[in-house]
Amino acid sequence: MRTDIESLRVFALASKCGAFTSINFACFGCILGLAWLVMSFIYWAHPGGPAWGKYRWIRKGLDSNMAKPIPGPRGVPVIGSMNLMAGLAHHLIAAMAETCQAKRLMAFSLGETRVIVTCNPDVAKEILNSSVFADRPVKESAYSLMFNRAIGFAPYGVYWRTLRRIAATHLFCPKQIKASKTYRFEIANQNIDHYYWSLLAAVEDPKLSPDAYVQAMLTKAGHFIDQIYKLSARRTVERVW
Repeated sequence: MRTDIESLRVFALASKCGAFTSINFACFGCILGLAWLVMSFIYWAHPGGPAWGKYRWIRKGLDSNMAKPIPGPRGVPVIGSMNLMAGLAHHLIAAMAETCQAKRLMAFSLGETRVIVTCNPDVAKEILNSSVFADRPVKESAYSLMFNRAIGFAPYGVYWRTLRRIAATHLFCPKQIKASKTYRFEIANQNIDHYYWSLLAAVEDPKLSPDAYVQAMLTKAGHFIDQIYKLSARRTVERVW
């Protein structure tokens, strides 16, 4: 009996939803798309681009005493200033900071990610010494480049203080640096020799155009530096310990 009643309820609900035709669904989708487009342009209109606009729009209702927005390029709606990451990113960012007259801080958006950069050494020092910077979110690149958050991306606390004490006592103390001087010269000479012959082998093809020649050099150099960095770090740690 209960099953029959539930079936009747389903049929009654379906009869009430007769107005939900394909045209109505299409109109509803258009309204949602238009609302999303309007909000995207509202977010994009803020200094720093869409990610910062979204952040300030949400925080506006929670904090009525928000600070003055950080100057920066708006970029493109939705994707922000992705173009700043092409080629020599540090040159592009420095030029953009000068264009925006961002003398101390500049904000821009990389998609949904908010980014802050500075070209001022005093501001950079203040940021690096801040506990907020020490506890910043860590991306996958930090795990890959910094040996699973070693000392560079370690959160402030017992773990970081222990690493700092080990580095100051056993790795970078004057006695240890003096003791490893000969070994460091040996590694440097090996690196230069290997770097020279690797580049020579990479560009020995006479058919390479100047652009391809430069690209081959940069690619080989980047790969080589990455490998040598890992190898040198491993050898140094083995020698020290």
